[in-house]
Amino acid sequence: YMYSRGQNMLPAILLDPSLEETICKAVRQTSAGAFLSLDPETSQKIVNAVGEAAGKSIGSTQKPVLLASMDIRRYVRRLIEAKYYELPVMAYQEVTPEISVQPISRVRI
Repeated sequence: YMYSRGQNMLPAILLDPSLEETICKAVRQTSAGAFLSLDPETSQKIVNAVGEAAGKSIGSTQKPVLLASMDIRRYVRRLIEAKYYELPVMAYQEVTPEISVQPISRVRI
């Protein structure tokens, strides 16, 4: 609700399903915890694609959020936070039923 600015609409950047699957498959579980194991080139492509998608919302009165599945939300956040710290990353499950998601862009690589 905080990101909808009191509106019933939430502008959102969505991850392409194939990209979500790529990220999900790159999550590695170890005894020390889970981490994202993507090669640097793929990581950079994702960060650049998120930047392009976020750039399409410049000038909009409402700032978008990046929506990802619950399983990969924190990994996506860590991946983009150095360059796009101000872009909130939310899971679909965090969007309340009264809020309508308005897709403004889709991230593909």
